[in-house]
Amino acid sequence: MKRNPVSCILNILMLTLTCFLFTTLSMAQGTVVAEYNGKEILDVAVWTPVPMLKLLNPEVTDATLTEVDLENASRQLRGQIRRIMYEEAFEDLGIQPDPEDVEAALQELLKSIVEGSGKSLVELQEYVEQHSQAVVAALRAIQANQETAESAYEKILAPAGVDEHTWEMYHALYSEDSERTDVFEASIPEAVDDTIMRTRESVKRSLQHALLDQYFAAEKKGMAVETSKAMYFLDALENAEIVIHDENLIGAVDVLKEELEITASCS
Repeated sequence: MKRNPVSCILNILMLTLTCFLFTTLSMAQGTVVAEYNGKEILDVAVWTPVPMLKLLNPEVTDATLTEVDLENASRQLRGQIRRIMYEEAFEDLGIQPDPEDVEAALQELLKSIVEGSGKSLVELQEYVEQHSQAVVAALRAIQANQETAESAYEKILAPAGVDEHTWEMYHALYSEDSERTDVFEASIPEAVDDTIMRTRESVKRSLQHALLDQYFAAEKKGMAVETSKAMYFLDALENAEIVIHDENLIGAVDVLKEELEITASCS
């Protein structure tokens, strides 16, 4: 079935917002699998639900899915460590964008979203809330064994305008874990201001990354930005206090170190 372009834009916006919120809010609960300088990394930020792995890797057989699961978890853990390393770099180096630059970039992003969708921010907010609540209702029905994935889509989501691909993603992420669904429901923005506030944080983070590159470009003349940045993070990694609680993830730090060493050796 051919998708309506506006519907596609709105579905992407809903997925972007909810997945961003899931990532941030889920950090408040779960089992600690690693610590970096005392900052905890939880299982929900590292281990991907098996249905999602199958959806993303349809060619992988069940016999090799465990290997894919481990590789993915290791990659996710390295990503979480990098995230903390960047946070510490922003703080240690005083990387803070000008508030006026943040607001200008935010307004430009909001303008592009509004123009691309043909809807106002209020209408977009209502769309996100209504469609997200429909997804929650479908997930709850499945978890209560009242509906199958197919019947939940036909009865609850299709009438609400949620496309099948979007539902496949949500079903794979949340249907087997009611606590994840709780987090998803709690993350649904309740007002336009709430959505704008969270979008502002994403814009700020993007500007911080750009400013960090500018810092290394200015401080390490004659050396590629990525090379000097990798050297900085390699030093940070070697001096960090790292504890891995999940034995399946013990080798992730060594892989991260190797990745940084390769980048740092490039000229």
